[in-house]
Amino acid sequence: MRNKKLFLFLIIIGGGLVALYYYYNPAAPSTFFPSCPTKTFLGIYCPGCGSQRATHYLLHGDIYTALKYNPLFVVLLPIIMLMLIQLAVQKFTYQQFRIPLFEKQWFILGLFFIFCIYFIIRNIPLDFLEFLRPPKKIL
Repeated sequence: MRNKKLFLFLIIIGGGLVALYYYYNPAAPSTFFPSCPTKTFLGIYCPGCGSQRATHYLLHGDIYTALKYNPLFVVLLPIIMLMLIQLAVQKFTYQQFRIPLFEKQWFILGLFFIFCIYFIIRNIPLDFLEFLRPPKKIL
């Protein structure tokens, strides 16, 4: 019962965050959204850099601009959503709703490998890789 209450609380918080990202643009110059600590302190882009702005544009239906901010996040978002749905169904029902792919070790290792490669490649300072980095200006 305690886990269900905690999970319900997290769903409410998540819904609030979705509303926040819908109404406020994290790309605006005077935003209260936190900047990426990796970019701020190390000067490099992490795999999540641009995902706040991508979320805002996805919620407004602008997939093209969202892809400009973080293409990996946009591509993997359906998988992330399926994982969250699986978790929610398991917590709130007595049914075992499982997506077998998510339990495969090769799948988890593959995602980890993709994140690592993306992290490295998006920080290589070559012009033809610029599309992997978030834009410096507001779109």
